[in-house]
Amino acid sequence: MWRAAATQHDILPLQRVLERRGVRLRGMEDRVELQQFGQAARRCVICTRGAQCEAWLVGDASAPLEGFCPNASFVEGLSGRTRNRIA
Repeated sequence: MWRAAATQHDILPLQRVLERRGVRLRGMEDRVELQQFGQAARRCVICTRGAQCEAWLVGDASAPLEGFCPNASFVEGLSGRTRNRIA
């Protein structure tokens, strides 16, 4: 895991995915959400589906993540929370 983390860019793909889904990390203060984000970041660092993720990031952001992303449910949960808060 640490080797994978050392080769990552400054911004994890998870952060880019969340941004494309409209999720802002600023203001995330809930302890459970922060713990879940930490777990999601670890999954992202060790994920072997980087090419699929990159293709999604440069493609259609409304396409489902479930087919390749181990953090799909976490991202969708945060996306729903953000939509509900804005509405």
